[in-house]
Amino acid sequence: SHPVYGLYVRAADFGADVSGKTDSSAAIDQALRFAEAKQVSVQLSGKLYISRPIVLDENNRNVHALFGEGMDKTTVRFNTKQKGSYASDSQNPNELDVAEYAGIVVRGRDSSVVGKDHKTIIAQLAVVYEDPDPQRTRGAGGWSMNLGKVNGIYVDDSDNVWIDQVDVSGANRAGIYFDSNNSYRQQVPRLGISYKEAVRTNKIAPTDPSVPAGDNNRVTNSKLHHNHMGGLLAAFQRDLLIEKNEASDNGSIREIWSGTGIGIMGGAQMYGQKVKIRNNKTEDNTSVGISGGADGELLIEGNQLEGDRLGGISVVTADLSSRVSITNNKIVRRQDKEAKNILASGGSYPQSGSAVGYKGISLNRDASRQYVSGRASTTPYVIERNELTMTPMGDDARRMMALSHSGTLIPHENGIYFHNRAHNGYSLKLANNQISSKEFSKAPVAVISDGSGVGDVQILANGIQAEYINLNTSAIFMKEGKPQANEGQQGNIVIKNNRVNIGRPDFRYTADQFPAFDIGGP
Repeated sequence: SHPVYGLYVRAADFGADVSGKTDSSAAIDQALRFAEAKQVSVQLSGKLYISRPIVLDENNRNVHALFGEGMDKTTVRFNTKQKGSYASDSQNPNELDVAEYAGIVVRGRDSSVVGKDHKTIIAQLAVVYEDPDPQRTRGAGGWSMNLGKVNGIYVDDSDNVWIDQVDVSGANRAGIYFDSNNSYRQQVPRLGISYKEAVRTNKIAPTDPSVPAGDNNRVTNSKLHHNHMGGLLAAFQRDLLIEKNEASDNGSIREIWSGTGIGIMGGAQMYGQKVKIRNNKTEDNTSVGISGGADGELLIEGNQLEGDRLGGISVVTADLSSRVSITNNKIVRRQDKEAKNILASGGSYPQSGSAVGYKGISLNRDASRQYVSGRASTTPYVIERNELTMTPMGDDARRMMALSHSGTLIPHENGIYFHNRAHNGYSLKLANNQISSKEFSKAPVAVISDGSGVGDVQILANGIQAEYINLNTSAIFMKEGKPQANEGQQGNIVIKNNRVNIGRPDFRYTADQFPAFDIGGP
């Protein structure tokens, strides 16, 4: 008996080869069948090789835990050869069943099927994918984010899945991927379209309990590294917790502009409600450290991010009722380390691409759902008590980059960037953040609105320090788009008690089309 996982059987007792020299798939399947009959857990040990996924589904619902002896002691290794590609076989994003290519699959353990109190635990083991055809599945020559189908752990339409203390690496898609095939397979009664399409076109709210989603899933204390598209990707989720994980070295420098190499993506790609991403560490991912999307509440708190090449935290909200809080995060960009990593890997930055600059924190409010005009629905956004430090590349690294023809590093563009493209009301509190860099190519703090949504904006007690800011911008930059007809000018701006220290002074505040604002403090 295990103190956490209860009674269990050992897969080794059913013939699993702990040396990894022969295929252990049949032995593990046999252990799962026996454990289901006895209603106990299954322990894996040693270095295991499998030729097909380990599947936890409704057929073995009474096996509530699959666990090893530790991330450094139990390894599940697989090298399934992929057929086709995600891009060619999926007509729409996130509409492809890729369970057959995963190492471990949790499928159909929905609370309506297995019971609302049922938990599925995967813990204390490592999952490693050894790609037999990396040039094909990761893109020969050009490379593409949407080629890979292989995930280390694939969770589909399941609730109460708790993944703890796992190490996942090598996947050509994601280390851990939460998905919902039911979201596009099942149709909304009387509408004749899928739930996913109904949410996308505003015909049903993503918070509707009938919408397929994973409930109360969590990933904790895990290491997700050297995966192609991302360490952890999660979509179609409610009450998702991502806590105390490490996500590092995901992606490839060859695909710097494609979006691959995200450390942690929670609630993005499609609807995600009540998502908490807290106390994680990200490092040296090709894209951003943390990417989030919200259709309800999103909390990004207490994370440490260092060396992620396109930015620290990036959030896009499609549902305009989303509440977003980004607090107490520490973001560091060290260009010297970044340059050395590029040179050591023999890579280089392309000279152009869709990503134009590094942003420490980026929050984009999209206009795709729930049009509400005026002040009727005011959505709160909080960016508070974050620390952003961006150090420049030294002369030695700069010379080495030039000699190796490795291009230039992406410039520090913004410390904190908020962009509203929506038409309903919102409030933004941007307070007590500390932002420092040698130079910024654009404003350290930028708040922009292209939509007609009314903003109540507070920028309070922030510290900004830089030796140089581009002459065409300012330390705090604000711009508001034109309001809709017959709405008139509305909204308020309060800018108080911010401290700005510019080595080469070219600091000014710019704003237009606001009826009232208050700039005070030292």
